[in-house]
Amino acid sequence: MALWVVAVLPAKAQSDWLTVVGLQDEAAIDIVEVQLGSRASGSDLQNINLRVNRAATRTSTDGVVFRSFIATAVIDCVAKNGRFTSSAFYAEPLWQGQPHKALTFSATEVRPMLFRSIEPNPTERIIMAACPAASPRVNPASARQ
Repeated sequence: MALWVVAVLPAKAQSDWLTVVGLQDEAAIDIVEVQLGSRASGSDLQNINLRVNRAATRTSTDGVVFRSFIATAVIDCVAKNGRFTSSAFYAEPLWQGQPHKALTFSATEVRPMLFRSIEPNPTERIIMAACPAASPRVNPASARQ
């Protein structure tokens, strides 16, 4: 249900989205944006909201034809990977109109957080940004020496 609330936000509410790839509001190019403040902190698993605009119409791995989508992903900071947990697909670019298909994926329905054919591919950057920096671990015995 949380995704649906995010999915129907107006596209012009840009201020809380950080553009990772592309240029904001340029429908003719690939864009990847992350919602600022969407990640939870203090855990090895981070939930984030993303939205993606594609330069041309695409078909998802589930057979959904789309031009843009808004998604929730969970990032595993230990495994250094991410997977989509839900997506709302739009026929129009830049998340215009109403989503025509919304999907939620269980933990067994893995949809890797990949951005196929987007260059530079932002997957690694998003994972690094979502995961808290590993604090150095000091061996108490070596610290006394």
